[in-house]
Amino acid sequence: LLIWTNANGINHVVNGVTIPRNGGSKAAFTMMPTQRQHVAQHRQTTLLPSTILPPRPSSSSSITLYAKTKVKEAITTKFETEENNNGPNNPYLTVILPLLLVYVSNQWSRSSIYYLVNFSDAPTVTAANAMNVDLGFSEAQYGALASVAFTALFAFASLAAGNLADKSDRKLLTSVACVSWAVATIITASASSYTEVVAARIFMGLACAFATPSAYTLIRDLIPKERAALASSLYGSGVYLGGALASLSILLDESLGWRGALTVIAVYGLVSAGVSFAVLPPDPKNNSDDDDDDG
Repeated sequence: LLIWTNANGINHVVNGVTIPRNGGSKAAFTMMPTQRQHVAQHRQTTLLPSTILPPRPSSSSSITLYAKTKVKEAITTKFETEENNNGPNNPYLTVILPLLLVYVSNQWSRSSIYYLVNFSDAPTVTAANAMNVDLGFSEAQYGALASVAFTALFAFASLAAGNLADKSDRKLLTSVACVSWAVATIITASASSYTEVVAARIFMGLACAFATPSAYTLIRDLIPKERAALASSLYGSGVYLGGALASLSILLDESLGWRGALTVIAVYGLVSAGVSFAVLPPDPKNNSDDDDDDG
């Protein structure tokens, strides 16, 4: 009867016969039939399945195949472990920060117009620091510019924005939207008529509609569940940060004029778009789509 002896020399004695637990070198023992039966019963009751040695390959080709199989299993296990670690190592820097920069740009661009007009008769109000004086539009026209021109298309576009975010690359969509409203801001800064400002404002409303649906779903997919509430709160603060910067546009208006102020806002938007495209992780939805195609 050939059996395996433990490398540490730890054996069991059953009915006067020394038997090994597991592993080690081979040894031969001469046992009576009754002793063989006790040994078999002892092994079945004391050895766990995990301690039983796997069958040894019988040839060099079998050894190579066995080694390749084990390496493949190790790589697969490592890949599955990394895949289960949902989200980047530091989600606040790689996900929340770029999305927040974009959201601040969104709010700053759309709200800045409120602080770049002045309908008073003060002698300090000039065409350089008041858009309405430079382009010659009335308070009624400003009301339409500040509200309907932006919100009309924004409301309709918002209905399609969520559907587009579900079907497209949300990282790319976020960056393209940010570039688009930055371009609309540049057009506004260089406008020579009220009509041009209205057209730029409508285009801005269209672009701004696509940022938030993409951002919130990216946060859902890239941030661990135990951090999701905090991450959403940090992102939502962009409304107030952008609004605060919009009110401070008065200072830019006083020093650079309304056109210069809008140019600064547009440059910030372009920088935010670049940061989001460079820093945001790839859209995980694309990986799942690739896996489905491979399957």
